[in-house]
Amino acid sequence: MMNVQKISIRSIARKAGFNLIEAAIVLGIVGLIVGGIWAAAGSAYENMRQQNAAKQLLALVQGIRGFYAQNPSDTITEDVSELYNLGVLPADMVVDTGSAKILRHQWGGGVDVNDTTSTYGIASFRVTFNSMKADACRNFLTRSANVARGSGLLVVNSGTAEVLNLIANSSDINTSITCTDQAAPFFVFSLRG
Repeated sequence: MMNVQKISIRSIARKAGFNLIEAAIVLGIVGLIVGGIWAAAGSAYENMRQQNAAKQLLALVQGIRGFYAQNPSDTITEDVSELYNLGVLPADMVVDTGSAKILRHQWGGGVDVNDTTSTYGIASFRVTFNSMKADACRNFLTRSANVARGSGLLVVNSGTAEVLNLIANSSDINTSITCTDQAAPFFVFSLRG
């Protein structure tokens, strides 16, 4: 009679736990769920960076255009420290290196501001986003080319090809945007009007 009780306790103990196949299935399902959450979080984070970069670009352009509307000049300064002292730069883009101020975009690369008045024959300036990855570059150019149109936008370039050129009276956006890794896309804005 004692033997019978031992067997039934063992059979109950075996049925209470997972076997190896069941554990592998559960771990596989958990892995799929975690992978899906990871991908969704990465996509949401990239979308947030795209939005912040577009806002920073518009704030930078509005700051420069606002200052020069109050202080007319046909050329703008390219010195970031001087632009910072004028109060035209978005604070979240400015990095103080100790010896100078530099601009950084959401993906860690530098941002340059250049006077392009002599290049285009219009009082204008270029904002270049250096060292962008190809996928971030494409998404950013598409988003910003649409958003920045009312801000004096003249030209959008991927660094290798023109995306939009309003100077040449072409309002069509090149939908086959080509960007390479370490791209340096740029935007040209009119200083006035």
